[in-house]
Amino acid sequence: MILHRQARELHVVEIVTDPPTAISAWEASYDDGVTWVPPVTAGARTGWLLAGPACTEAPAAGQVTITRTVTPLFRLRDNPELVIRDGPQVILT
Repeated sequence: MILHRQARELHVVEIVTDPPTAISAWEASYDDGVTWVPPVTAGARTGWLLAGPACTEAPAAGQVTITRTVTPLFRLRDNPELVIRDGPQVILT
């Protein structure tokens, strides 16, 4: 994903698991695992609402502001497993 510094966009990813798991069951971290956030649903799409550091819109529920290019982590708590996957890079322009 390419995110402009002034933009806010829904980061929608597909995570393949066996058995399949809904994306709504996952959490994401855009700061190397320091904080974890659940996805948000916008219409028929579920993902993580990312904003660039220069976005002038009022913060929305569930919004994550990124300040640099990041490789997000995605986490699923599935007792007894704790699954963590690297996601596709989010490039801040």
